[in-house]
Amino acid sequence: MKITAQYPMILLLIPVTAIILFAVSRSLRIGNKVRKGFIIGIRFILLCLVICAMADISVHISSRDTGTVFLIDVSESFAANREEAVKMVRDALKEMPHGNRAAVVAFGADAKIEQFMSDASLFTDIETMPVVTATNLEKAVRSGMALFNDDEAKRMVLLTDGSQNEGQIEKMGAVLMAEHVEVNVLQKDFDIGSEAYISDLTVPEKIQAGDKFRVQVEVESTVKTNAILQLYTGGKLSKQENVSLQAGSNSFIFQDTRKKQGFAEYKAVIIPEKDTINVNNEYSAFTEAGGAERVLLIEGIKNESKEFQKLLSSANVKFDVVAAKAAPASLDSMNRYKCIIMENTSAENLPAGFIDSLGSYVKDYGGGFIAIGGKKSFALGSYKDTPIEDVLPVNMDISQEKKIPEMAMVMVIDKSGSMQSDDAGNSKLEMAKDAAASAVDNLRDTDSVGIISFDDKYGWNVNIQKANDKEDIKSGIYGIKDGGGTSIYPAVREAYDKIKNLDCQLKHIILLTDGQDNYYNAYPGLIEKFQENNITLSTVSIGSDADDRFLERLAESSGGRFYNTKAGSELSRIFAQEVYLAQKEYIVNRVFTPVIKNTGNILGSEIQDGLPSMAGYVATSIKPEAIQVLSSDKDNDPVLACWQYGLGRTVAFTSDVTNQWTGNYAVWSGYPGFWKSIINWITDIAEEEGSKVNVLQEGSKGKIIYTTPEYSGKTKITAAITDADGEKTEIELKAVSPGVYEGETEPGNSGIYSVNVRNTENGTVKDSRNTRLAMQYSQEYRFAEAQNSLDSFINQTAGQYIDSLDNIFDSKLEEVSSYKNITLPLLIAAVIFLVIDIVYRRLDIRPGAKLVSAVQHKAAAVKTAAGTNTSAREETAKNREAASTATQPLQKTKNTSTNKVKHNRRKKQEDSQEMLDVGSLLKKQKERER
Repeated sequence: MKITAQYPMILLLIPVTAIILFAVSRSLRIGNKVRKGFIIGIRFILLCLVICAMADISVHISSRDTGTVFLIDVSESFAANREEAVKMVRDALKEMPHGNRAAVVAFGADAKIEQFMSDASLFTDIETMPVVTATNLEKAVRSGMALFNDDEAKRMVLLTDGSQNEGQIEKMGAVLMAEHVEVNVLQKDFDIGSEAYISDLTVPEKIQAGDKFRVQVEVESTVKTNAILQLYTGGKLSKQENVSLQAGSNSFIFQDTRKKQGFAEYKAVIIPEKDTINVNNEYSAFTEAGGAERVLLIEGIKNESKEFQKLLSSANVKFDVVAAKAAPASLDSMNRYKCIIMENTSAENLPAGFIDSLGSYVKDYGGGFIAIGGKKSFALGSYKDTPIEDVLPVNMDISQEKKIPEMAMVMVIDKSGSMQSDDAGNSKLEMAKDAAASAVDNLRDTDSVGIISFDDKYGWNVNIQKANDKEDIKSGIYGIKDGGGTSIYPAVREAYDKIKNLDCQLKHIILLTDGQDNYYNAYPGLIEKFQENNITLSTVSIGSDADDRFLERLAESSGGRFYNTKAGSELSRIFAQEVYLAQKEYIVNRVFTPVIKNTGNILGSEIQDGLPSMAGYVATSIKPEAIQVLSSDKDNDPVLACWQYGLGRTVAFTSDVTNQWTGNYAVWSGYPGFWKSIINWITDIAEEEGSKVNVLQEGSKGKIIYTTPEYSGKTKITAAITDADGEKTEIELKAVSPGVYEGETEPGNSGIYSVNVRNTENGTVKDSRNTRLAMQYSQEYRFAEAQNSLDSFINQTAGQYIDSLDNIFDSKLEEVSSYKNITLPLLIAAVIFLVIDIVYRRLDIRPGAKLVSAVQHKAAAVKTAAGTNTSAREETAKNREAASTATQPLQKTKNTSTNKVKHNRRKKQEDSQEMLDVGSLLKKQKERER
C-alpha cells in the first residue's frame, strides 16, 4: 500500500512532538509511572493523528469493480432501430456478471437517465423520453460520465446512427481518455425510404425597393417523384409550380420584385407524391429592402383623407394608404413602416391583430404612431381600455373638473321572430335584454331612460323616467316578449317624439336590430329633426341579415356610432360603451386659437409667428408623463401631445385634417412643415453608427450577436423576440469580448421571428436595431446530409465499433487505481483519542489497579511474618549482648559497631527477600491472566 502526503513537511512535527512530550512528562506528577505513561502515550497518538490530517494523507487503493453505461439514441433519425436497441440492452443486462454495475441513458436533443448505476437489471423500456428532434452525442456522453464512480473501471456503450446535429462529441474524447473509459459503439443506419425535403432557401440579404432578384430553393430527395413547389411571400401564396424531383439534389429558381421597403419574408413548401416525413417540407428566409422611410396612413372613412395626403406629398413624406379594415394585422407587416398614422379611425373597424400588435410595434420595435381626431377617434372611436389608449399620450376620459350634463337615453330593441337565435343557436333577444339591463346599471340616478321594443308594431316597456329605480326598469326590460315581423321606422320616430321635449342637454337613442326596414324614404326628414334638436342616434347591427350599410349611414348622419356584431355576446360591451360615450360631450365645436405650451422639440420655426385658429377638437386628458405641446384656450384640453413609449414615440392630434375644424390651416404656409416636423420627431429614433446585429441558428437555438464601437461598464444590451402570434420573449445579451455581446433564444418552432436589439445606458436608449431570425426544422431531418462524427471520436478514445452486445461484459478493463484521502478518518480517530484522554483523567481510571492492590496485600502479609522472626532474633541477640557485656566490658564499643553492621546487613537481606516475593507474585498473576 502506497501512502502519499500533500504537505509532507508537516510530518516533521511528529518527532518534534515526541521530544516535547518527553521533556514535559519528566516534570509531570500524575500518580505512578503506569498512569503517567498511559496519558503521555494517548496524547502522543492524538497529536500524531492531527499532524497526519494536516499533511493531507492519501492511501493508494486498487479496485476491480466495473461500471458500464449504455447510451441509447431515441432521436427521430434512429426511430426505426429504437425497439431493437432497447431489447439488446435489456438482454445484455440480464447477463451482467457479479461484481459489475450498469446504468442506462436515453438521449436525443437532451439526455435522460433510465437506470442509475446498479448491480441489478432494472431497465425494461424507455420511459423518460427525451426531446427527439435532434441528436446531441456530446450531451449524452457527459450525462453518462456523471454516473461513474471514481474507484471503478469504466465502460461506455453507444447505440446510435451517429447523426450528430447538436453539440460536439469530439470535445469529450480527451475526457474519456483521461478517465480510461473503454468506448464501444454499436452503429445502426437509418433507412428513411422515400423522402424529399427542402434543404435551403436563398434570397439576397439586402436589396433596394423595386429591385428584381432571385429566390433559389434547394430540394433533396431519396427517390424520383413528382411534387408541387410553392413560394409564399409575406404569408401569402405568390408562386406555385409542378416539378419533377430526381434522386439527389434539385435546384429551382423563382424571380421576384420587392416594391416596398422593409423586411420581406419568404417560405418555400414542397408537397411530394412520395414522402415519409412532413416536418422538413418547408423552409423560411427573409430579405431587407432599403429605400426611403415610409409612413402608413390608415383612413377611417373612405376618401376623407385626400387633403391630408396632398399635405404629406407636399412635405415630401413617402406614404401608403389603406382602409381601416385593411390595416396590417401582424407585427411583421407593421414593422415595414417607420410610422403609422391613424386618421379619424374607429377601433371597431380595425383588425384585432393590429390592435394587439400596436403596443409591441411601438414599445419594443421603436415604431412611431400618430392618432388624428374626428368623430370616430379617441373616446368616440372606442379607444378606451385598448392598446391604442395605452400607447397614446392622452387618456380617453375627460377631466373630472368638467361638469357632466344630464342625459336622456331611449333604447329601441328589435323583438321580431328572427331575434330568437343567432348563428350559434343563442337567443339574440335574451342577450339584447341582458345588454340593456347592464347599460341601465351604468346610468346615473339623475339620467333618464326609456325602453321601446318592436316587431311589426312598437310599444313602451319602460316609459322615460329617472334611472333611480334600476330594478324596476330592468324588470320592464326582461318583460319584453318575442313577436313577429320587423318595422323599424315607427319605433325610432316614437323615441324621437318623446325624447325631443325633455329638459336634458344630452339626448341619445340606441337602435338594435337584425333586420331591414321598408320606410327608407321617411328617414331623411327624421334625420334633419335629429340634427335640429341635437339628438344623436347610434345603431347596432346583429347577425347577417341586417342592412348594415343603411344602419351605418343612419348613425353617421345622426352623430352617433355604428356597431356590427355577429355574436350577441358583444352586445353588453357595446351598450356599456354607448352609455359611457353618451354621458359626456367629447366633441368641442367652437373657434379658438391653440395655446403653445411646450414645443417639446417636436415643432420647428413654422410656429414662430403663431398658429391659425381652429374650430373644434375631441376632448381628452393629458397623461402625467406626456408633453402637452398645444392646448385649448379655455379648458386646457390637449390639442397636440407627444411622449416616448418604450423605444418608440407617439403623438395625439385631437383636431382633424379634413379642414372641417382646421380650414384655416389649409391656407397656412407653415402647415406642411408643421406635419413634417411631427413625422421627423416620430421617426428620429436613436441609431448608433458602426453598430450591427447578426442572427443565426445553432441547433435548436437562435443566436443573436450585437457589436458596438461604444460601450462601458453601464452598457446593457437586450433583445425582444416576437413570434407570428405576437408572443414575446426578452433576453439580455452578455459581453463576450470588448464591444461584442451575445445571447441565445430557443423559440421551439420553425418560422420567422422579429428581433429588436436595444443598447441602453443608465436607462437611456442609445441604439435600437430591428432584424429577423429564421428558424428551420431540426437538422435531425436532413437525412442526406447527416454527418457521422463517430470516426474521429473512436480514434480519440481508442474505442471500437461492435456488431452486437453479446459478451459486452467479458472484456478485461484496466484495473483502476486511486488515491483515497484519509484526512477525515484521521480526524475522527483524533477525536476518539481526545475523548479517551478526557474520560481517563476525569474519572481517575488507573490501569491494573486490582492487580497492584493484590500485590500490595500479599507484600504486607510477607512483611508481617518477616517482622515476627526479626523480633525473636533481636531478643536473642540482646541476651547475648548482655552476657557479652558482662564478661568483656572493654570490647563494648567494638562489639556494638559490629552488631550494627550485622543488623543493617540482615535488614537489607530481608528487604531484598520481600521484593523478590512481590516480583514473584506479579509474575504468577500475569501467568494466570494469560
